[in-house]
Amino acid sequence: MGRAALPDHPSPEAGARPQGGLQTAVASLKLTNMYRLIQESGVTILTAGPSYTGLEEEALQEFGEVLLSEVSHATPPRFVIDMSETDFIGSSIIEILVRAWKRVKNRNGTMALCGLHPFCHEVLQISRLDTIWPICASRDQAMSAV
Repeated sequence: MGRAALPDHPSPEAGARPQGGLQTAVASLKLTNMYRLIQESGVTILTAGPSYTGLEEEALQEFGEVLLSEVSHATPPRFVIDMSETDFIGSSIIEILVRAWKRVKNRNGTMALCGLHPFCHEVLQISRLDTIWPICASRDQAMSAV
């Protein structure tokens, strides 16, 4: 299977909280240009964009809403969170990742992270979160892990 890109135009309900499904979430994400959401070979991939600082409350809330909606509804429940364009993570993003992982686990799904900058990787190692989901160097490795 190949990469399935989603439309670049926002839907009429783009300002509303995503209710599940890849297309609704992408419309919401495109408005902020902070995230990309695609499906490739049966894996949902959420990439945090370069403008993401990890400190903006509104951005964190949107990231959490989109990720939690997708892990609750996407089929199959296979997820990669690509952090290659993000150079900082804090406790709020860690909380969102743990909540997402719990939902994935409850659906008998899989989740992996990839592309972590050294500081971000170290934070996850210190918190021992690298023991509950795979942390991979590349997106291809993460896709193979899920």
